[in-house]
Amino acid sequence: MLEMGIPSHAFDLDKLAGNRIGVRWAADGEQITTLDGKVRVLSTEGVTDGVIEDGAGVAMGIAAVMGGLSSEVTETTSRLLLEIAHWSPMAVARSAKKLNLRSEASARFERNSDPEALQAAAVRFCEIVRETCPDLKVVAFDDLRPAGVVEPRIVRVRADRVNLVLGTALDDERIASLIRPIGFTSVPAGAGLSDVTVPSWRTDVTEEINVIEEVGRHFGYDNIVRVVPLSPHVGRLSPRQRDRRAVRTLLTGLSIDEAWTTTLIAAAEVVDAGLATDRLVSLSNPLVAEES
Repeated sequence: MLEMGIPSHAFDLDKLAGNRIGVRWAADGEQITTLDGKVRVLSTEGVTDGVIEDGAGVAMGIAAVMGGLSSEVTETTSRLLLEIAHWSPMAVARSAKKLNLRSEASARFERNSDPEALQAAAVRFCEIVRETCPDLKVVAFDDLRPAGVVEPRIVRVRADRVNLVLGTALDDERIASLIRPIGFTSVPAGAGLSDVTVPSWRTDVTEEINVIEEVGRHFGYDNIVRVVPLSPHVGRLSPRQRDRRAVRTLLTGLSIDEAWTTTLIAAAEVVDAGLATDRLVSLSNPLVAEES
């Protein structure tokens, strides 16, 4: 996990009914003793917890958070079942927070792991175990991938947009050459357009602006010349500004007042304004009572 960023979990195979595992949502009130020796009560209230079950349907671990004590690997273990999976980051984050159980594994899954690195992580796991168990033998390997769950991300990138944001004059080929060394692949999609495939380990790149940031970093900010932008509409309002002023003029003409208040106010001010107080968000440590 520390080496590759991919958490894994090894079960004592002989402690699993049916010599197998499965994945399901927890039942309301279901209990499991985790590896830290504490009994965790799972529920479907608010957020349903995911669990790893054995062949008899008994929970053997809290999915992506912590394994169960009943299937823990000990000195007497002779057969392992290794589970390495890709989990929904939001589901893991909500479950870990609800159970107040944040582990090294959940901390990584919450930030999204690389779905294409699971097999490499399994191979590396076996290499490490073989250092102390030279007679290790892998007798079975399953790679289960639900169709459509993990698809490569393709982002449409416009050369004009890249140059507008960065203040550069890069063409499609130059843009592709800058991001190719870090795992991005670019395919022409028309004049000034490229379809960029994001590498699986870059889960933070989801939009065109993210790719533009990578282009800027690898082109080098020091290589971008400072230029004073010239506006084609000097001294004029933008269409958005004109619309806002028209709306403001109309509303004030209807005797409506506009007030911009601070975000943090006192609860009494909400009552004075005649607003509902059942949806207020209260600060536990306001700087002053009037801004709670």
